[in-house]
Amino acid sequence: MKASKKENPNLIHFLNASPTASHAVNTLKTMAEQKGYREIREDERWSLEPGEGFYLVREDTGFIAGLLGKRGVEKQRWNIAAAHTDSPGFRLKPNAVHVKQGTVLLGAEVYGSPLLASWTDRDLSLAGRILVREPSGNIVTRLWQCPRPVLRIPQAAIHLNRQVNEEGLKLNRQTQLVPLFRMENPDRPFDQGAFLRWLGREIGADPRLIVDFQLELYDTQPAALGGPEEEFLLSGRIDNLTMCYAAVQALPDAGTVPDYNALTVCFDHEETGSKTLKGGDSFFLGSVMERVGLSQGMDREIFLRSLSESVLFSADGVHATHPNYSELHEPGHPVYINRGPALKVNAQNRYATSLYTSALFREIARNAGVPIQTYVHRSDLPCGSTIGPLVSAQLGLKTLDAGIGMFSMHSVREMAGIEDIHNITTILSKFLIYEG
Repeated sequence: MKASKKENPNLIHFLNASPTASHAVNTLKTMAEQKGYREIREDERWSLEPGEGFYLVREDTGFIAGLLGKRGVEKQRWNIAAAHTDSPGFRLKPNAVHVKQGTVLLGAEVYGSPLLASWTDRDLSLAGRILVREPSGNIVTRLWQCPRPVLRIPQAAIHLNRQVNEEGLKLNRQTQLVPLFRMENPDRPFDQGAFLRWLGREIGADPRLIVDFQLELYDTQPAALGGPEEEFLLSGRIDNLTMCYAAVQALPDAGTVPDYNALTVCFDHEETGSKTLKGGDSFFLGSVMERVGLSQGMDREIFLRSLSESVLFSADGVHATHPNYSELHEPGHPVYINRGPALKVNAQNRYATSLYTSALFREIARNAGVPIQTYVHRSDLPCGSTIGPLVSAQLGLKTLDAGIGMFSMHSVREMAGIEDIHNITTILSKFLIYEG
């Protein structure tokens, strides 16, 4: 299946507009609204009908959208696509400003497991959420993205670190990964108050009304298509914003009435363990599903029965076989970019794919005419995991883990195949309305 090039600008816009998880969810909301979905809130009573699309947001960075099916409550089930909105990187510390060797630095804490060296010598900036008190006394959230490169983490020159090319770049997270912000002016000391005044000017608010903030570093280089045929996607946060985009794009339009309930959930905090109120190892998804079921007339027993018939599709990145590091990959299961999405299988249950969900994935792909691959991790290397096993264990859901092959996973700039993204979107769209 050839990629639909008309969709590429939308994907690239999404990535550029999503330097943080909260920005990503803000764009996912717009995508859902364009499909005719309406927003519901967790603190309100829900009344939902078959064919009605809805979405909700939990604390800015957790997102669920769904469309109700026409089957009666006794025969209802859930087809669920899952991804995560967060990516590894750096978060600004609350009291970030300190001065060292005539330089104003902003202290930042590592989030998740980024490829640290990739963040050095990049044109970085800040984005995130800022809480501002209005004249009425209400506190509102401002989403902010500074478009200019105001930060940088410079490496030491090779003349000062002669062994770096032979021994590798070794970085201390506390002392050597502190972003440079500006040079110190001895006549005008720059402290935390001065930083808040700068931030106030950036967002057009009185700095005295800034209540708090959560800011992250991001790379200002925009997403782009690369390769002689523009076959590659080059961007930050491919893991896992491309799967969030695909999972929401794959939802049926409101007014369509599938047999079964179709849901997409985008969790936060996958990169730090998922044990938060909007993470995969929480009851976020379960509580929303149960309340949707109650609005359809399900009681507790019927809801639990519906879970036993439901399937979760955990969509995340896959390590494509790297030509320069092929010894790090399982030789019997190569994954090549743009040769199809890959099903993930692991004997230690680091992925949740079972015999039956593997067959389901293969059948949907075959019927859709989409090529697929199978990923298995090397037996002598520790295998990562996904939200799949966590959600599966929480709710007792049959689960499959699959995704797109990519290079440089967790780097500030990652690389994937554009056709793979379109193909997994096709599979997800067929999965969400699957009737078998």
